Amino acid sequence: MPGTMNMQKCRRRRPNKGFTLAEILIALGILAIGMAMVAAIFPAALEFNRASTNSTLGTIICENGLALSELKLTAEVIDAAASSGQLLIYADDAHYTDNPDNPAPPAIPPPFTRKQQHYPTGTDTSRTGFVMMARKVPGMGITYQFVTVAYRKTEENNTVALVPITCTIDGKNITGATDLRIGTPLINRATGQFAFVDSINATGTEGTLDIDTAKRTMPSGSYYVLLERNADGSSIDIATMRRSPAIGAMSKVTGMKHDPQPDD
Repeated sequence: MPGTMNMQKCRRRRPNKGFTLAEILIALGILAIGMAMVAAIFPAALEFNRASTNSTLGTIICENGLALSELKLTAEVIDAAASSGQLLIYADDAHYTDNPDNPAPPAIPPPFTRKQQHYPTGTDTSRTGFVMMARKVPGMGITYQFVTVAYRKTEENNTVALVPITCTIDGKNITGATDLRIGTPLINRATGQFAFVDSINATGTEGTLDIDTAKRTMPSGSYYVLLERNADGSSIDIATMRRSPAIGAMSKVTGMKHDPQPDD
């Protein structure tokens, strides 16, 4: 009798059951949706990380460039090169003391060597560094303004240059320009004001600025933009490179004393 009851219990016990094909397909579908969502946010996360890294590096390089500028430049040098209070270039890959074809007046050589413009310093093939402009502020005695822009080149042997342009600005909109690149600071040569370009058209002649027009405006006029060029100095087509190498910009207004004159 007990044996019979055990046999009946065994007959009523259901065998182990696996997943059906439908259940497997549903699970794979959910997994595919999850993977697609992760893949969609991955490029955005990479871009955010790149922007964050560049912002931090740009701040460090700009602060280094401003400190070095104050050490290397003197009031006499800036006064001698004065151009109606406009910003003049003292450091980019065309302006440096060991450049035999330097475009600056021979009597007023730029204060930096090419290596000193790079960060970290010490090699001519560095991808990161700074460019620098300075001016005497009109009507403010011994007050001077320094503007420095940090860069990160796409190729080590490429060069960077501050290029003067003239454009019309209406609120955020830029028209009548040349050589606009996304991310470049548009630096007003007469006032030292700057704002970053956040969009451009296919030819780089029009774009928009990343400013809140309710808080500030940018005037039309003469500006500098930062461009990256091929190692031979030739321009890079805008279809190939729409983004500027600039990764940060800073401006500083400071007083500078003149060197004392020697006794007669």
